[in-house]
Amino acid sequence: MAVGFLIIDGSFTDDAYLTLVYARNVATNLHWGVISGAVANTATSPLNVGLIAAVAALTRVSGRAHVVFALGAETVGLAMVFAWGWLRVVDRLCLPLAVAGVGVALALANPLFLSSIGLEVALVSTALILLLAMALEGRPAWFGVVSGLGILARPDVAVFALLIGVAAPAVRRGWRRAISGTLCVTAPWMLFSWFYFGSAVPDSLVLKTSGPQFGAWTYALGPAMYLRERPLAMLFALIPAVVGLLSLSTWLKARAIARGPQRDALRRRDPVAALGAGGFCTTDSIRVSTRTRTTGTTWRRPLRCLPASSSWLDEALRAGPEQRAACRSLP
Repeated sequence: MAVGFLIIDGSFTDDAYLTLVYARNVATNLHWGVISGAVANTATSPLNVGLIAAVAALTRVSGRAHVVFALGAETVGLAMVFAWGWLRVVDRLCLPLAVAGVGVALALANPLFLSSIGLEVALVSTALILLLAMALEGRPAWFGVVSGLGILARPDVAVFALLIGVAAPAVRRGWRRAISGTLCVTAPWMLFSWFYFGSAVPDSLVLKTSGPQFGAWTYALGPAMYLRERPLAMLFALIPAVVGLLSLSTWLKARAIARGPQRDALRRRDPVAALGAGGFCTTDSIRVSTRTRTTGTTWRRPLRCLPASSSWLDEALRAGPEQRAACRSLP
């Protein structure tokens, strides 16, 4: 990931530079905004700004805040946590260690992921894999904490948290602890934001769902725009997503017809399917609710989770007798 960051350094998107300006201002004078003296609540990901600003503040010992270095440190650190989350997931699902390596590589080498460095893409990806890990391990309180962090990273992570939580029996049973954990993390910032900025959520969320226009490209045509501008990169990014969709449909069919121990084994993987379905739910709900024209950037969200689903579901359905026997003993 460090090598990847060095390659894309200097080619950040305009939104990424806005995030870095936010982080620099917070690190230097605790000012939340882009323009000095003017407070703004347009940072889509408060947690992302806060993490970059925290690291940048540490670099001020050299005389100034190095926000690009801070972004690199954050990205590499999140990649390590992302890989750690994968290890926990494959361990819980009794899958080969290689599955974690494939999943990490598919996500971190995805052109859409790399083109979004500086935004909350790495933070949200890490939150999603940790949500799945906590659900599979039956930790409702920690599931709630991760949900809260994910929502502060991007509000629509709440959709993933809801779907995965409903699909995980342990989280359903401990829903009070899960909700408490989420509120403990999100409530302080949202209350502060409400009284200081006048809104509990970033203004950008309201702007993105209130109908801004971006030329001829609609939300549904986002992938077509990328295919026209960057065909090879987009095809590479879409292949794991297509495999994930096929695996998800295969899992649903197997889940419907399975009986006995095989059905129990598939049921344990319900949170995995919920993660894959979450990408489509957030995508479709935003499209329907806004009916706006937008760039293709929002398509990065479902593409982030489907590579994971493709690997997990394919391996889960093809697991050998020894793996299925071992997993039957899991709660």
